[in-house]
Amino acid sequence: MQGMGILFGGIVGIVVASIFEKTYPADTYLGKPLTYVPQQADYVWPIILMVGAIPAALTYYWRMKMPETARYTALVARNAKQAASDMSKIRNNSRREMQVRQDEFVEECLRTLAQAERQSIEAEH
Repeated sequence: MQGMGILFGGIVGIVVASIFEKTYPADTYLGKPLTYVPQQADYVWPIILMVGAIPAALTYYWRMKMPETARYTALVARNAKQAASDMSKIRNNSRREMQVRQDEFVEECLRTLAQAERQSIEAEH
């Protein structure tokens, strides 16, 4: 994920710089060295910094909402009741997902059997 962030940061920098270059054209350096960089260039880096702060802020928010592991809660925070509650939530979700998958599998098997039965009846006639 870090590599994606580095890649995305470079892309954002290039996009913002190209938009800036099209919006505020500048003279060539050899022509007029004092006006080579427009005054509006000071706005490019804060924009890139603000765009880069968005994923960081979202990551911080999500990590603050993420519960601690049951082991940490039980051993370090000394709250075994909360640890048991967290683990029961995880186990219930896993069981529900498994039950849904099993139900879907059974339905698919029944459909396949019914279709095979229809085909065998049609083949007899």
